Amino acid sequence: MAGFGRNLWRGATGVALGIGVLCAAGLHAQQDVPRHEGGVPVAPTGVADNPLPEGPFHYRTAEGMDIRVEVVARDAEYPMALTFLPNPTC
Repeated sequence: MAGFGRNLWRGATGVALGIGVLCAAGLHAQQDVPRHEGGVPVAPTGVADNPLPEGPFHYRTAEGMDIRVEVVARDAEYPMALTFLPNPTC
């Protein structure tokens, strides 16, 4: 029975060490980002400088259906504010 307690203690120690290593690796992986005054991070530019090519675009999906994507508007100042309303003739 004494061996069981020793094995349990070794297992718990191994788990604690593993968690510590994973946490340390996660902290080390954080990036240094530029910040505004007050500590607010600067947002990345993303794909802002890449123009959208002419469409339409065709994509194959894992479900076996093809998708066709068409560009309906360009150069919108606030594209996240677009609203798509239902067709009133339906």
